[in-house]
Amino acid sequence: MGMQVFSGICVSIYVLIHAVIAFDSVEHIMEHTYRGHGLRFYHANVCSFVFMVIFVHITKGM
Repeated sequence: MGMQVFSGICVSIYVLIHAVIAFDSVEHIMEHTYRGHGLRFYHANVCSFVFMVIFVHITKGM
């Protein structure tokens, strides 16, 4: 979980939250930063896995 927080902070350093340039900032992360593609891939997949685990945990208790 700590690595997820760390990767989220690293991704948030480069992402610009604006409707026009948000996609361009993600492209910048993947193409122009050191290991940016791997960082984005790791953060997106671990985030999906964490949400899936939380969903299964909640539905198990119902």
